[in-house]
Amino acid sequence: MKKLFAVGFVVLMVALLSVSTVLASPKQDFQLDAICPSLTHENACDIISANSPFEQLVGGYFVYLNRVDQVNPAGHIIQVSRVELFTGTGDGMAIGQVRWLTDSGRFTFGQGTGSLAGLHATGKIAITGFAPDGRVIFSLTGTYHVDP
Repeated sequence: MKKLFAVGFVVLMVALLSVSTVLASPKQDFQLDAICPSLTHENACDIISANSPFEQLVGGYFVYLNRVDQVNPAGHIIQVSRVELFTGTGDGMAIGQVRWLTDSGRFTFGQGTGSLAGLHATGKIAITGFAPDGRVIFSLTGTYHVDP
């Protein structure tokens, strides 16, 4: 009886793991570029380029909701903020967080709606250059998956 129970349990676990593997989409790489500050949205950065399948983000922006800036004892700038990401077409939005330490950072996005429903993205932020008008150009690179 114990042997039958153990075999049944193992079969059930393998079946459940197989189903969850099939349902979860694989993580894929992505990259987008943003310029800050936005010329049209307060407390925001404009998205100026994005690779497939995120072309819909070009013309969109992300808004800093409650930015907290501090300088740690070593003199490094620390910034943490909740952000909202909007598509260029206005048909999708996602909530996230940006964490910045001196000259690089990390981001997470999730809880998407509309065309960004089910989106989960994480990655790094780096300064890649400066526009002729002095604004800063950032690159966000990372991985994403979409929940079914």
